[in-house]
Amino acid sequence: MSDYPHHPNGFPDMQHEVYPSEQYEGFWEQAPLQPSDYQNLQETDFNALLAGNINLQAEYSYPANANFATVTPKPLPDNSPIDDSSMYEYPPPDSPATWAPQTFDFLPNFQEPAAYRHPILAQFPSPTLPLRVIDQVGYPLGPHVTEALRLALNQRTQINPYGISKRKSVTSVAPAVKASPRSPVRPVKNPLKPWVKPNLKTAGKNGRPANIQSFDATKVYDKLPHRPLSWGDQNHLGVHPFRYTADGELLPDIKFTQELLVQYLGKHPGHVAHGEYNSKLSGLIIWVQSVPADSAARYATEHSDKCRNVDCPVPNGTIHKGHYRVAFDEQSSSNSHLNLDPYNNAGYMHLYCVEKMIDFPQFCKDFNIQPDTRVFPNEKKNRMAVTRDNPEMRNIVQDYIDNQPKWDTLSNPYGYEETLSYRLTKEHIRAEPAARRAIRSKRGGNTIDKHLNNLEVRTKQGRAQRNSNELDDSRPARKTSAKRRRSQDDSEDSDSEFELDGNVLAMNSSAPVLRKRQRR
Repeated sequence: MSDYPHHPNGFPDMQHEVYPSEQYEGFWEQAPLQPSDYQNLQETDFNALLAGNINLQAEYSYPANANFATVTPKPLPDNSPIDDSSMYEYPPPDSPATWAPQTFDFLPNFQEPAAYRHPILAQFPSPTLPLRVIDQVGYPLGPHVTEALRLALNQRTQINPYGISKRKSVTSVAPAVKASPRSPVRPVKNPLKPWVKPNLKTAGKNGRPANIQSFDATKVYDKLPHRPLSWGDQNHLGVHPFRYTADGELLPDIKFTQELLVQYLGKHPGHVAHGEYNSKLSGLIIWVQSVPADSAARYATEHSDKCRNVDCPVPNGTIHKGHYRVAFDEQSSSNSHLNLDPYNNAGYMHLYCVEKMIDFPQFCKDFNIQPDTRVFPNEKKNRMAVTRDNPEMRNIVQDYIDNQPKWDTLSNPYGYEETLSYRLTKEHIRAEPAARRAIRSKRGGNTIDKHLNNLEVRTKQGRAQRNSNELDDSRPARKTSAKRRRSQDDSEDSDSEFELDGNVLAMNSSAPVLRKRQRR
């Protein structure tokens, strides 16, 4: 059966003998237009077209109210008689298989519509791309389409709707069509990463679920060619303390005590290049970062982005959005010829925890620590950049690295107000919009302007607030969700201030050693 029901034998090719274009050249003359003659072309299925299910060589049938009565016929070149009875019938009654071209006596409305009749066209921000598709897939166009385009071109030339000067040859571009609102994309669970728990109740109208689901890091980044070798001082069983997964991460059960962190930083194999030890130009890069949002699915395991501090004050070692962290990047330097996923690092720690465990000013002086301001060509933006919300953050980090406080200028005990975490948090609060501060003040609770990212204070205040709520008799008892229970700290909180432990990191002429800091 024909793909075109109004043609019993299918759509005739324009070069076929049933379309003697030279015979009918100038056959009809356009009559004056009537207001009721303007119509849109018949709808066609562009979705099927783009899917390759139909050919664009489909003609459009005449609108029901096409005014053929105003068509003025011209005699044939050989002055043969014209059968008026069949001239305006379609298809001609004498031969269903023979088709003669009909000339449009009307003009479709070629002004830019508020919304196209074909839904797929409304999804294009500009008509350029669909025109290319039609030109390539639908060549040659059906005679009705060609005739309608010719009339539209004539109309545009006469009306000059865009006010283009006729004195100069100007190539005009059709005005961009306002795209229809994007259809909401609801969050979905990732079967390959079951620990990621999206909010399945949201309607997805803000575009975040669509952005998350549209990016597949495995199609963009290279896989690490081999598992990194284990290293470090072996225990009595001959086991190295630093062992890796196939993705180049330290095994999830490896947590840093102060002694183990000092060994990791001071004896890392990346410090040695061409037989020389240089920890300042090390292949181990320590990035100071903001915590990215909407990135749980980017990590290899559910433990990948947890803090490696064995005594992290935050329950489960979670590094929440709004905190600052350090990333131990072992691969981007040693495998610079590969395009590796920047989310796959050896491990992460709260910046707070690193500053509490070691002599951080000396650490900045001796190791390859940098503010993360990288640009990733394969991603819209670096969500981990310390400058993500405020470009001044880079200067704060770099100034702290380049101009570390001298050992004898620091207070004893080491106060939190002297840390990089404190400086970054204070700048974050200073630069945030007033509206956000007002919302936070109205909401109340254990907010960043109260604890200033001092994680021990944050945990203590959070526990105190929960206890206060439980003792309030005016409130009915409420069930605690599993998610909230996981966020509560069941351990006893330390009353100590932010101060260094007895052993801190220092450097001699070769490698780091532990030394005791003098107490007052």
